[in-house]
This record gives sequence, C-alpha cells and structure tokens, in this order.
Amino acid sequence: MINVKVNGKPWQTDARILQELIKQYNAQIHSEHWQTKSHSKEATLSYAVAVNEQFIPRSQHSQQVLQEGDSIELVVPMQGG
Repeated sequence: MINVKVNGKPWQTDARILQELIKQYNAQIHSEHWQTKSHSKEATLSYAVAVNEQFIPRSQHSQQVLQEGDSIELVVPMQGG
C-alpha cells in the first residue's frame, strides 16, 4: 500500500499505476454517491488528470507509475457556455 492524495484528501491504495487508481476512485464514487441516482453502476467518468501538478494525457494513464506521497487531481470536464 502507498499513501497519496486524491483531490487533496489522503488516499491509501495498492494501485501502482494511475489507470488502476482511477478505476478504484470510480468504484468508490459509484458506491458513495450514485446508489440513489439513476446512473448506471457500470458508467465510468472521464477525468482530466494531473499528478504532482503535471497534466497526464489519457494515453499515458496506463504507464504513469504512482509513488508514495504523489498528489493526484481528478477533474470531471464539464460542457456548457
């Protein structure tokens, strides 16, 4: 297990790759927030992601290795005007 911060909150994870952490985060979001909503439990959110203030393109999520103490920001892009 490693200790990181996700959106400023302490997070303990066995994920070693960013893509794995995002899957774990999605699972927690579904269990905590979507139980009473009409969204599908299989739905996954798309995120803009930064690790230690560096943007990580989606194409690199499966290669981005996580380290003890990393700070990860997961932001859901919104459309609108």
